[in-house]
Amino acid sequence: MEKVEVKVSVAKEAHELAEAVKKLIIAVKEAVKDGFQPGMDIPVILAPNLPALLAGVDGLDKLGDELKEDKAAFLKAWLLAGADIAEALIKKA
Repeated sequence: MEKVEVKVSVAKEAHELAEAVKKLIIAVKEAVKDGFQPGMDIPVILAPNLPALLAGVDGLDKLGDELKEDKAAFLKAWLLAGADIAEALIKKA
């Protein structure tokens, strides 16, 4: 299949939160592939991902305004992250 790269404009706050959620989900998948071991997995999941998640959550109050201002840019932020999440979840280990 031939592919092309395109430039896409997305809503900033939605993008930051979506990317943080994406990284967290991918980290969870990776950490628990050998079974959930709370003492070992929680630090590995949270330590590298918590700062970005907290930064993304910090912009929650702006998400409604982003949605009202440009629905397409808001949705593209979530759809791009969602596509990456879906790929990570269906990819065989």
